[in-house]
Amino acid sequence: MTETGSRQYKVDVAKSRKNLSQISRERSLHSVICSEKQLSLMTLSQTWADSLQTRHILARVAIEIVTTDLENRILYRKSQTVNLSPELKFVVYLGERCEIEVSGFLFYTWWSVCRYHFFPFGMIVGIALCLIVFLIYLFRVRKHLFKTQSECGLLVEKLNKEEEKLEELESIWDQYAQQVEMEQSDARGKGHAVEGSGAKVKGVRRANSGTKKGKRTVGNKILDL
Repeated sequence: MTETGSRQYKVDVAKSRKNLSQISRERSLHSVICSEKQLSLMTLSQTWADSLQTRHILARVAIEIVTTDLENRILYRKSQTVNLSPELKFVVYLGERCEIEVSGFLFYTWWSVCRYHFFPFGMIVGIALCLIVFLIYLFRVRKHLFKTQSECGLLVEKLNKEEEKLEELESIWDQYAQQVEMEQSDARGKGHAVEGSGAKVKGVRRANSGTKKGKRTVGNKILDL
């Protein structure tokens, strides 16, 4: 109903769903009030910013108000100028014909998102750091094992060489023992010759015992590793 009479008009379904009220009488009341006095842009912006701050959401806000007539022509437009591209946009309609459109723009950074969702981001960073430390520890353990295996291989090779030397000394000792027995059988009455040969055998035995002692020492080192 207007000053010139009644008139029918269409209401967009999508706009109607986003209307602040779904009651026809309340919509008509909103139309009358907003036609007499326009909404305050600064009041709406400050109220929204305070509401976000109470929820610890660090973001900048901006609001735009647009009013249209029966022909959907813009009668009134007022907005805040912000030099940033909005990340989110919220739209609410007022009035019987949804003729008043209030758009809210939200500007935020990734740092503000991280501060708001500190716990999940902190968990992700903590798990990533633990994984990195574990991989470093695993790499160092494998490196130490490889070094230990290399040292064990060298010690085993050295032990094998010592065993070969020991076998050579044992064969030499056997030859000297046989030679002494032959000399003892040939020269029963020659004590001097026998004493000289006995001294040779004692020398060979001392060399043999020293080699065995070295073998035991190398074996103990391998067991310690």
